Amino acid sequence: MKKSFSSSRRDFIKNAGIAGGLLLLPPSVLGRTDEPSANGRLRVAAIGVGGQGWGDLNRVASTGADIVALCDVDSDRLARAQKDFPKAKTFADYRVLFDKIAKEIDAVIVSTPDHTHFTIAMTAMMHGKHVYLQKPMAHTIDQCFRLAEAAEKYKVVTQMGNQGHSEDHIRLAKEWYDAGLFGEVSEITTWTNRPGNWWPQGINSFQSPDAPRGKRDADPSKIDWNLWLGPVKGPEKYVPGLAHFNWRGYYAFGTGAIGDMAVHIFDPANYILDLGFPTKVEVAIDNGAKPTPVTYPKGSTITYYYPATDKRGPVKLTWKDGGDHTKPEAPAGIEKLIPDGGSIFHGKDATAVIGAWGNSFEVAGGRDRFNELREKAPKRYIERIKGGHYKNWTTAILEGKQATSHFGYAAPFTAAILVGSIAQRLGRTVEWDPKTRQFKGDAEANALIKAASGREGFLV
Repeated sequence: MKKSFSSSRRDFIKNAGIAGGLLLLPPSVLGRTDEPSANGRLRVAAIGVGGQGWGDLNRVASTGADIVALCDVDSDRLARAQKDFPKAKTFADYRVLFDKIAKEIDAVIVSTPDHTHFTIAMTAMMHGKHVYLQKPMAHTIDQCFRLAEAAEKYKVVTQMGNQGHSEDHIRLAKEWYDAGLFGEVSEITTWTNRPGNWWPQGINSFQSPDAPRGKRDADPSKIDWNLWLGPVKGPEKYVPGLAHFNWRGYYAFGTGAIGDMAVHIFDPANYILDLGFPTKVEVAIDNGAKPTPVTYPKGSTITYYYPATDKRGPVKLTWKDGGDHTKPEAPAGIEKLIPDGGSIFHGKDATAVIGAWGNSFEVAGGRDRFNELREKAPKRYIERIKGGHYKNWTTAILEGKQATSHFGYAAPFTAAILVGSIAQRLGRTVEWDPKTRQFKGDAEANALIKAASGREGFLV
């Protein structure tokens, strides 16, 4: 298949030495410009404009930003997006976009499959562009930290797409926790109804008959499969039922249900309790099944153990995925739990339930108990996010600030989640050393910290 990128960009990327460290070239060499657009509005390029990308694109546009470029490997999706943004230039290959119009954009939205997050976001930051990056932040633990280092180096404003991090509810819950209203929280229960209800997992091969075509399946005549694969070595030809959605369960392209949803569902716990990294993660695959060769399991229970800090005791966090049967019973006084997922904080003095996207906050005992605790709560002292997650990013760029889920926060948080995804992939307990960023005495697990060597022309 024809490679649709210039030899200059290919050779530059190939020889940049990014695998051994970050580039030392000044942003001006890469097309960065600090001159604002003529009308003082942000000029944004959207990379990945279907599915979640379509929502991201429209929400960023609603903040007042100008969408000046659209990029997607699916020509159908690209054409549909251009109907609503007719002035935007269109591209199939993000590298061509940067080759041609790097100086015409200030920021990019990256809403592509997990396995391409790193390559696109890193290239954008190397050009000095601000980045809104869909969750999970990266496909591997190593990539998370390298993106955070690059964001600091190139002084760009970043935001991971865990929208709930900008919700008021988690800030209110943190104020209550810090005030001691929950008491000691030593255990947290989390869950999601994905996979199964959303995409298949537990599949033994790419061509397996139980890998169904999804409702959002791509038209193979409209998708550039070479570009979709990007840095990953995968099936040489388009696989029905893989793009645009079922890829999430495959090791090569996604991070499974935990990578997809824990970035939302763990976030209240990570933010409120400042969890940091677990030191041990246990996994039990449903029905005693063994890990499959190409996908995450159909369902599992993963238990994270976080050590005590000077501000709290040790914390045990349990994650369940695999369908509605994983949903725990609602605590007394709460009629029902969010079906998509959520988290329960089992406090000594109060039990709190927070929705999957940080979009609800209840306590056991119902409204009367909630009001009783509210009477004891301190005045609000944590700044609330005005306008939501997308507006927070665009405003931060214009004001020279940093967004709420910037890569400095998002990287260690996502990496900690991916420690669990590796345990799930191996089907056994792992121990993690936060200081060395390695698994303890575990060569098999350590081999999964970094991406595979990848394909020519792509950063890995």
